[in-house]
Order: sequence, then C-alpha cells, then structure tokens
Amino acid sequence: MKTMHPEWTEDDLYQHALVQSSGKLVLIAKLLPKLRDDGHKVLIFSQMVRVSDIIEEFLVAQKAYIHCEWKAQEELEAGDKRAAAKLKRFLHKRAHSSDQDDDEQFNSDFVIVERVLDVSEDGEDSYALVKWRSLPYEEATWEKIEIVLAEKI
Repeated sequence: MKTMHPEWTEDDLYQHALVQSSGKLVLIAKLLPKLRDDGHKVLIFSQMVRVSDIIEEFLVAQKAYIHCEWKAQEELEAGDKRAAAKLKRFLHKRAHSSDQDDDEQFNSDFVIVERVLDVSEDGEDSYALVKWRSLPYEEATWEKIEIVLAEKI
C-alpha cells in the first residue's frame, strides 16, 4: 500500500486498515459524507466503549478546518441545550491553562488547498485527498472535488 500512496503516513495506513477491517466502518465511511452533505445528523450507538472510541477517532480524523464555522455564543446555545455548560467548562479550563497563548488565532492557511494527493470517484461524486497549506500530511482529508481549484487537480 505504501508504494501506491507514497505520501501516506503510518497514521494514514492505520486509519485505512482500521476502516477496511470492519464492515461497519466501511459503511460509515461511505455514508457519512453523503448524509453530512445533505444536512442530516447521525447518532451512532455501540455497546462496546472501544468501538465508540475507534469511531470517534475515525470521525475526528476526517474533519478539515474548511468545515469550521465561527458562531456567536448565543447561536451555539440556541442550537444545543448543553452548549452553555460546555462553553463554561471550556472557558474555565482555558483561563486556568498556563500554556495558553493569548495571541493564538485561527491560521487562515488551514483552509487553502496546497495540493491534491489523490482523486477518487464514488458513484456520481468525485473526491480529492487534499493536503492543506501549513498542515502536515497527517491532516489531509477527503473533500468533494467541487471545493478544489481546477489547477490543483
């Protein structure tokens, strides 16, 4: 596999092997992007904590900064009843963190396509494996081809 994808890291190979080893994860990997694009929310249950951890690890690895949104506190609280408590814990933890940089800001490079590593088709949809500027290859994500500039493909 490393010869087919020379830019893949050990983490990429691990994620790929993890997904391919489970029929449920293969199904999740195929369905979630389509459901997300159509605006659906998905709730996944598992009786085994380790399976939940694996799914969470997989889902977090699939998210790119381009999908982040800036939202006001009121908007967060209106969308989720638990948001106020979560935000309060986050702000409390951040206020007591000694290594927090006050000048830390979102790096706008994280949403700029540096290059396309691979292209894949899934029925009618095409996806590109995107390497984002100023991020390591481990942070590359599969994105719908429409968000990628033609000269990068």
